[in-house]
Amino acid sequence: MARSKGKRRRVAADIGRKGRLVERIVAWLHERPPNVRVVTREFLPTLDGRDEREVDVLVTDQNDHLNIRCAIECKNEMTAAGSANMQLFVDKLVALGIPCDKGFFVSAKGFTKPALRLATAAGVTPLVVDNLTPDRLASIVGEAVQCVVHLLPVVDSINLVSDPVTVALDTPLLYNPDGHSIAPQDLIWHAWLQGRLHPAIGQHFVQFQVPAGWYVVAGGERQTIVYLGTVVRVGGYVIDVAGPAKSHSLRHAVTGTVEKWGVEASWELPPGRHLLATFATERALVQYVSTHRPALVTRIKVPRIRWDNIYWPPSARLEEVLKRQFETAPDHEHPEPSGIADVDVDNVATAWEPISTSYSGDPVGWFTMNVEDIIYDPPEAEDNPPSQG
Repeated sequence: MARSKGKRRRVAADIGRKGRLVERIVAWLHERPPNVRVVTREFLPTLDGRDEREVDVLVTDQNDHLNIRCAIECKNEMTAAGSANMQLFVDKLVALGIPCDKGFFVSAKGFTKPALRLATAAGVTPLVVDNLTPDRLASIVGEAVQCVVHLLPVVDSINLVSDPVTVALDTPLLYNPDGHSIAPQDLIWHAWLQGRLHPAIGQHFVQFQVPAGWYVVAGGERQTIVYLGTVVRVGGYVIDVAGPAKSHSLRHAVTGTVEKWGVEASWELPPGRHLLATFATERALVQYVSTHRPALVTRIKVPRIRWDNIYWPPSARLEEVLKRQFETAPDHEHPEPSGIADVDVDNVATAWEPISTSYSGDPVGWFTMNVEDIIYDPPEAEDNPPSQG
């Protein structure tokens, strides 16, 4: 006898868990709009004020709880919901004064044909929830992939055009009429930070119309600069992070239309260094991403540009490396920097390191170039690129 009671208690507990599971899933799928309030197991008074009825999931306006968007009945039983279940729900809606077209009945095992006929006649929407385990006690856990795309501009060439054409510069700097100096790569860096250089993978052609009076120094003399032209190659550097995911949808029991759908996933980046996949075009990235289902693509603009063998502006750590090389050089000769790529640009993460405190190329406060001063030729369009959807 004790065993029988224990079994009944376990069965009752499982029934409760199954019902709450579907309620939680339905509530979660309806929480997306920011202007709604979703509650489970809400008791509402009947129209005659003599009783209360429980609504499994109630969706109302955030600022007006009396404005009911939908009242949802949830069933997670081993058989399809029948006409008796549907009739009880219809009676509940009528007793509460909720229009039947705002009533939704969700069943894990679907509906019998009489139940569907009754739902259609009353105006109730019958829905089926998917992706439950065979015992209907939990969600099926799969895998989702997050593709983190780091967008990094690499400067391929810089051309300073003056009249007459400058042959050799004393210093690779531009000067404004007040004598402030700026490196050409600073202009490209700020164009990237300010969104003037679009974060699209591919080769970009940018021409900076230099303001009047700007000049360079060549042979000890000033040379007026007309414009600065550069070719910048924005590359996509991707790391894939896989993690557990649960997905559910509510499908119309008659038409098969998906009414609600959602994925819940979590990712944790494993420690250590990782080899990044490199993409030179948007098409190549889209084709790669399409191999993952489901996949979330996150694009991150690297906060620096790559110029020669370093990230620009130079980092404090790179400054220390160069300083040690100089100090250990014979008789303090100016050494040829070696191994810079191993210190800096071989690791995208270093682009987030602090900028050197001795860097003085930040033009904030005096740099006055306007958006109209930049002529921008974006990457060439690719023929019939595949959809990312």
